[in-house]
Amino acid sequence: MSSKGRITIPKAVRDARSWKPGLELQVIEADDGILLRPIAAYEATSYYEVEGFPLNYDGPPVPLEHLDGAHALRIRLQRSRVSWDNLSAEHETGT
Repeated sequence: MSSKGRITIPKAVRDARSWKPGLELQVIEADDGILLRPIAAYEATSYYEVEGFPLNYDGPPVPLEHLDGAHALRIRLQRSRVSWDNLSAEHETGT
Protein backbone atom coordinates (compact mmCIF):
# COMPACT_ATOMS: atom_id res chain seq x y z
CA MET A 1 0.00 0.00 0.00
CA SER A 2 1.32 3.45 -0.85
CA SER A 3 1.63 6.32 1.62
CA LYS A 4 -1.60 7.70 0.11
CA GLY A 5 -3.44 4.41 0.75
CA ARG A 6 -3.39 3.28 -2.88
CA ILE A 7 -3.04 -0.37 -3.79
CA THR A 8 -2.04 -2.05 -7.02
CA ILE A 9 -4.15 -4.93 -8.27
CA PRO A 10 -1.88 -7.44 -10.01
CA LYS A 11 -2.11 -7.43 -13.81
CA ALA A 12 -3.00 -11.13 -13.91
CA VAL A 13 -6.05 -10.44 -11.72
CA ARG A 14 -7.09 -7.40 -13.77
CA ASP A 15 -6.72 -9.37 -17.01
CA ALA A 16 -8.62 -12.39 -15.67
CA ARG A 17 -11.54 -10.13 -14.71
CA SER A 18 -11.27 -7.85 -17.77
CA TRP A 19 -10.87 -4.84 -15.47
CA LYS A 20 -9.80 -1.76 -17.44
CA PRO A 21 -8.38 1.57 -16.21
CA GLY A 22 -11.12 3.84 -14.90
CA LEU A 23 -13.26 1.01 -13.54
CA GLU A 24 -14.89 2.05 -10.26
CA LEU A 25 -14.71 -0.50 -7.48
CA GLN A 26 -16.87 -0.80 -4.39
CA VAL A 27 -14.86 -1.55 -1.23
CA ILE A 28 -16.65 -3.93 1.12
CA GLU A 29 -15.24 -4.60 4.57
CA ALA A 30 -14.99 -8.27 5.53
CA ASP A 31 -13.94 -9.98 8.75
CA ASP A 32 -10.46 -10.79 7.47
CA GLY A 33 -9.89 -8.04 4.87
CA ILE A 34 -11.74 -6.25 2.10
CA LEU A 35 -13.67 -7.28 -0.99
CA LEU A 36 -13.42 -5.26 -4.18
CA ARG A 37 -16.48 -5.43 -6.40
CA PRO A 38 -16.99 -3.51 -9.67
CA ILE A 39 -19.72 -0.91 -9.49
CA ALA A 40 -22.34 -1.69 -12.15
CA ALA A 41 -21.84 0.48 -15.21
CA TYR A 42 -25.56 0.36 -15.96
CA GLU A 43 -28.63 0.71 -13.84
CA ALA A 44 -30.43 -2.51 -13.03
CA THR A 45 -33.14 -3.25 -15.58
CA SER A 46 -35.96 -5.71 -15.78
CA TYR A 47 -36.48 -8.35 -18.44
CA TYR A 48 -39.29 -6.29 -19.95
CA GLU A 49 -37.13 -3.17 -20.21
CA VAL A 50 -34.39 -5.12 -22.00
CA GLU A 51 -36.88 -6.76 -24.34
CA GLY A 52 -38.50 -3.42 -25.13
CA PHE A 53 -41.85 -4.00 -23.43
CA PRO A 54 -43.36 -0.94 -21.82
CA LEU A 55 -43.65 -1.43 -18.09
CA ASN A 56 -46.93 0.40 -17.77
CA TYR A 57 -48.67 -0.76 -20.93
CA ASP A 58 -52.32 0.15 -20.69
CA GLY A 59 -53.42 -0.41 -24.27
CA PRO A 60 -55.54 -3.22 -25.69
CA PRO A 61 -54.38 -6.83 -25.22
CA VAL A 62 -51.85 -7.95 -27.82
CA PRO A 63 -53.08 -11.00 -29.79
CA LEU A 64 -51.04 -14.11 -29.12
CA GLU A 65 -50.38 -14.43 -32.86
CA HIS A 66 -48.39 -11.17 -32.69
CA LEU A 67 -46.02 -12.61 -30.10
CA ASP A 68 -43.18 -14.96 -30.85
CA GLY A 69 -40.83 -17.35 -29.10
CA ALA A 70 -40.58 -17.21 -25.33
CA HIS A 71 -43.16 -14.42 -25.04
CA ALA A 72 -45.87 -16.49 -26.69
CA LEU A 73 -44.93 -19.59 -24.69
CA ARG A 74 -45.09 -17.64 -21.43
CA ILE A 75 -48.54 -16.28 -22.27
CA ARG A 76 -49.78 -19.72 -23.34
CA LEU A 77 -48.54 -21.20 -20.07
CA GLN A 78 -50.19 -18.43 -18.06
CA ARG A 79 -53.49 -18.87 -19.89
CA SER A 80 -53.46 -22.64 -19.44
CA ARG A 81 -52.29 -22.34 -15.82
CA VAL A 82 -49.46 -24.76 -16.47
CA SER A 83 -46.23 -23.94 -14.68
CA TRP A 84 -42.64 -24.51 -15.74
CA ASP A 85 -42.25 -26.71 -12.66
CA ASN A 86 -45.08 -28.96 -13.82
CA LEU A 87 -43.68 -29.15 -17.34
CA SER A 88 -40.18 -30.04 -16.15
CA ALA A 89 -41.54 -32.63 -13.68
CA GLU A 90 -43.60 -34.22 -16.47
CA HIS A 91 -40.54 -34.22 -18.73
CA GLU A 92 -38.36 -35.89 -16.09
CA THR A 93 -40.91 -38.60 -15.31
CA GLY A 94 -41.94 -39.06 -18.92
CA THR A 95 -45.63 -38.47 -18.22
